Formats: sequence, structure tokens, C-alpha cells
Amino acid sequence: MTARPLTSGDPPARTAVATVRDSGPGPHANTGHWLRQAALRWHRELGRRLRPLGLTPTQFFVLSGTGWLHATTGPPTQQEVADLAGTDRMMTSKVVATLERLGFLAHTIDEHHGRLKRLHQTPAGRDVTIAALVHIQEIEQIFFGGLDSIALRHQLAAVTQRGEGSHAVGDGDSAE
Repeated sequence: MTARPLTSGDPPARTAVATVRDSGPGPHANTGHWLRQAALRWHRELGRRLRPLGLTPTQFFVLSGTGWLHATTGPPTQQEVADLAGTDRMMTSKVVATLERLGFLAHTIDEHHGRLKRLHQTPAGRDVTIAALVHIQEIEQIFFGGLDSIALRHQLAAVTQRGEGSHAVGDGDSAE
């Protein structure tokens, strides 16, 4: 039996919903617990939606980040893409190699710094990014619809900056 895809009318949570407690012992009273649970569910749904396009979430963030950086500041280096995607240099290098093999990314050597690769999306990479963005918008609505998404983004950015310097994804924990 094939599972029915989630729609914007579906709740992102399982049917057995845990109760949020404002005090007392246990994980349900811990904000980090809920942040992790939300991130895991969001990531799992993102992976499920991207799989038919031949992408993992990390590949999507590297690919779309390359396109966004290219459009806003010119062809980015791998390090600039890694910084935006929150991945370390080695992981980014492996993901870029995979995306190049898939025909979604290409690179040129920087004319002033011969060791720097400048990345750009291929036409196939732009097409798959556009297709993936449809799913991203649906997931945003499913998980964050009805919330003050601007305030939430600012709060999450502040939390992320507080943890800055601990380590990027790929410096110990698996990203996928």
C-alpha cells in the first residue's frame, strides 16, 4: 500500500501527541526536546518530498544555496556555499561532486585564485531546484502555517547564533 502524501490540511504530528509541560522533570518540559522533535519531523518530510526528485535535503540546500548566492553575489565558492548550508568543507565537497555527477552543478576555476572553484547550477539544476521549491513551500505551510513565521525565523536565527562556534553539520554528527 502506498502512503498518501501529506497536504496542507494534514497535521505534521503523529496521532499519539505528547503533552507539552511548562514545568517538571522530563523531556517534555525541555525546549530543546521540542526543537529537535520538530526539526527531525521537518527533515524527514523534506527528505520524503525530495526523494522522487533524486535529491537529499543536504543536496537540496547546497544546490539551492549555490543558485541563490550566484543570483545575489555572483558565482560562489564551495566555502561560501558550505557557510550558507551549514555544512563543513569535506561534506560540501562530497555533495558538490555528487551534484556535478548528477548534472545539477558545474564549476569553473576562479580566474584570480587558481585553487578556488566557482559553482553554478546547470539548466537541469535550476529545473530540479524550481521543482523542489514547490515542495518546500508546501512543507512550510504544513509545519509553520498559522504561526508568525517572521517572528519564528528571527527567534530561530537568534538561537542558532547563540550556538555559533560549537560545530557545523558534518563535524561529528551525521547530516543525513
